[in-house]
Amino acid sequence: MTNPIDIQPQSNLCSKCNTPLPIHVRHEVYSLVCGECGSIYYCFNDQLDLQIPNFKQLPISWRMNIGISGNLKGVNYQVIAMLQKAEAGTEYTWEEYTLWNPIHGIAYLSVYNGHWMLLNELNEIPLIEERNCTYQNENYELFANYETVIIQAFGEFFYPIDKVPNTTEQDFINRSGLITKEYSKENVSYFKGEYIVPAVIKKAFDLDSIPEKVGVGMIEPFMPSIDFGTLKNIVIGIVLIWGALQIYYASIASDEIIFNRSYTVTDSTTDKDIITPAFKLQNGTKNIELKVNVEIDNDWFYTGATLVNEKTGDLYDLEMEAEYYYGYEEGERWSEGNQYVAKIMSAIPEGNYYLILHPIKSSKVNSTFFTVTVCRDVYVFSNGIIILIVLLLFPIYYFIRSYYFEMMRWKNSDYSNYDE
Repeated sequence: MTNPIDIQPQSNLCSKCNTPLPIHVRHEVYSLVCGECGSIYYCFNDQLDLQIPNFKQLPISWRMNIGISGNLKGVNYQVIAMLQKAEAGTEYTWEEYTLWNPIHGIAYLSVYNGHWMLLNELNEIPLIEERNCTYQNENYELFANYETVIIQAFGEFFYPIDKVPNTTEQDFINRSGLITKEYSKENVSYFKGEYIVPAVIKKAFDLDSIPEKVGVGMIEPFMPSIDFGTLKNIVIGIVLIWGALQIYYASIASDEIIFNRSYTVTDSTTDKDIITPAFKLQNGTKNIELKVNVEIDNDWFYTGATLVNEKTGDLYDLEMEAEYYYGYEEGERWSEGNQYVAKIMSAIPEGNYYLILHPIKSSKVNSTFFTVTVCRDVYVFSNGIIILIVLLLFPIYYFIRSYYFEMMRWKNSDYSNYDE
């Protein structure tokens, strides 16, 4: 890739292994590390002074090479150094690349488990109180607190790399980024980090490949990212629109009584068909409500109901069963069931119809009186509930996915508020 910074490095050779040691930031580099043998050099007046001891270079596949350039967040950076760091006392390791721009200065690119973060040192001091951090009116929560050691180094550094002590790091995160406090006995530094999508890194630095992501990154954003306030407003908006639609549909429903007639079932007529007079359904295809009111007392009543189109012979069947029981027990009155039953038949075309009823009464009584009512174009609230559930599927799905994503993010933190 062509160097967008267009500064030619100073050429040097390692005195121990003759590996080229390019210096891109002349007159500013304090120390230089050979990537082949790990030799450490101090740089004074363009002269290299070999130091003892040196880094023991271990086999590692660095993701990027010294000297390559790329544009991140509108800034042309050049890679001038690489570090492999580890959490003391654990097997957790990650890579950190030092990026340089002659105008914007230094930035750091960190990668762990395929997740990339761009970090810039802060000139301001964030407010840290126990497990909370505030910076520029944004709140961050403590995610990790650990000691960092440098395992390997390669490239140019603005400080004596062999004199860097182990540091303690505190990582505070929110859904948009990271605040890191890095400190030792001699120094305290603060950094602000943001997540960089791996594909952006690959394209920016023209890399052949990048490591696959493992798990959820410490500050990896959930895609698509919708904050809780926005999601709440979406839900409120859906409910308000739904409510307005239900009021509208209820106001235009005619709820017209088309047929109403009463019948008495006796021992001799029970379990026998009753054919009603014909009635007319008008105004296109709409629903009807069939309602049966029945005089029962601690008893039950059943009737089959078949709606018949006189012209086409089309049949629409329903089963209607009412139960009503009550009593007094342990000082309290109780009741269950109703003395009526109502059911909806959807999308009934206009035309002339009649009902075939097949009533069955209880043997406890001699006769049962019931009334059959047919209403046309009835507002059905349950349909509105179904519509509401459908409309809320996305917010519900998003909330569940987002919650699970955050739980996975905090899985490796000692400060998680999520129950396992």
